Amino acid sequence: MVVGSSTRNPLKPHCLSLGISTIRYKRNRYQSDGFFRLNLANRQRIAGVELETLYENECPSCYKQDLTDFVASGFLYQLSVLNDVSKAIKEGNNDDARQDLYNLYNKNLNKAVEQVFKPDSSNPLHRDYYYKMQANACKFSAYKAEYFTNALQKAWQKSPEDYDANAKKILQTANRFQITEYNTTVARCRTARQFSNFKQNQDLFPNLEWIRTRSSHPRELHLSYVGLILPMSDPFWAENQPGNLYNCKCDWRQTNKPATNAPNTIVKPAVGLEGNPCTTREMYTDKHPYFAKATDEAKKRTDEFVSEQIYKQFEKTDGYFVHPLQNKKANDFDDLCQISKHFTKENKEVFILPKLTASKGDLYKYMYKTKIFHC
Repeated sequence: MVVGSSTRNPLKPHCLSLGISTIRYKRNRYQSDGFFRLNLANRQRIAGVELETLYENECPSCYKQDLTDFVASGFLYQLSVLNDVSKAIKEGNNDDARQDLYNLYNKNLNKAVEQVFKPDSSNPLHRDYYYKMQANACKFSAYKAEYFTNALQKAWQKSPEDYDANAKKILQTANRFQITEYNTTVARCRTARQFSNFKQNQDLFPNLEWIRTRSSHPRELHLSYVGLILPMSDPFWAENQPGNLYNCKCDWRQTNKPATNAPNTIVKPAVGLEGNPCTTREMYTDKHPYFAKATDEAKKRTDEFVSEQIYKQFEKTDGYFVHPLQNKKANDFDDLCQISKHFTKENKEVFILPKLTASKGDLYKYMYKTKIFHC
């Protein structure tokens, strides 16, 4: 339990506009003649050069499916926020721009997490995954908002007369990246859930088999893994899983077939996708450029912001706040509630925190370490 006071500003709803060249708006649905595109031709590298390199590998048929899944997430239906963001930068309201972009990206990535894990799941393990993956998505969205707010600021300072055109290109680039990030979030959550399910049947099916990608234009990198069979306990799976390259469409399955030899060459995970998400409870690591490129000042500001967002997960009960992961059947829960009521009578803001076992995860970091209380 934490007792203290803090200033928390409620999020305000916003909407957005997305630069898409072949999509038509009709009867509240985005439709396209066969193939959705995001201004892929003649890309100008105004921002995100390192991300272009990370995200660029994808076959046309898979990209079409990714776009279909992305459009279904509802990202395109919010039509005004990007104009507001661009205007806010010109008026010096950088905090407003940063907040608007965060709202946009975080709402979309939360939908990606909810494709796999639900906050109201009857399975306690899945609920645990949901809130920890959501914390990582919150952090990722905040740092992406910081990254592109900074790019917009630089564009304005460098050439005010060219700013409108350059701002549009920057924001369209961010939106195009969002397709990969949305689908990567779904894929990493799916990998975590699969591996968790595999553990339950490990006695019957002790090994995992790498399955060929469903892509019609597969990359060579993971083809050498096809047919690989190793025990679930093999260290190989700690860093290698389907989806540890951006836009990877490989899969795996449990099997009782005998193990094969370990691969001669190991394919390194893409930057930002290190580790096994089943264990780390995160989609993106701190090596991702959004985090790695941030200045110390930006990290401090963004971490404090993320902590504020994490604390909005708490539900208010009788004047105090309880996190959804808190075990309300625990022996000491009623005592904690009584103590909390006592402090609320003294106009204290009280939070009953859950027990978190993964001390290195983002939920732990932003719930226990980043937030500053003034008791």
